[in-house]
Amino acid sequence: MICAIVRFILFFKKVYFFLLPNKGVENLMLIGPYLTMVPSAEQIMEWSEKNGIAPKWQKQMEAYYDSIPLMPE
Repeated sequence: MICAIVRFILFFKKVYFFLLPNKGVENLMLIGPYLTMVPSAEQIMEWSEKNGIAPKWQKQMEAYYDSIPLMPE
């Protein structure tokens, strides 16, 4: 039995996909998104600027990142 594991990282959010053995793609387990660190307001602002998100959305971006579960590695 082999389990395929794929990890995606986007803006420091992580997601794991597990393909369950002998079950095909219809049996996929997803864990995430989650953070491994608490981003600072400055980091969120930098990520937003790099991705063309206007500064007027800073508070909403901070609230979004505050809502993502934290799972330290």
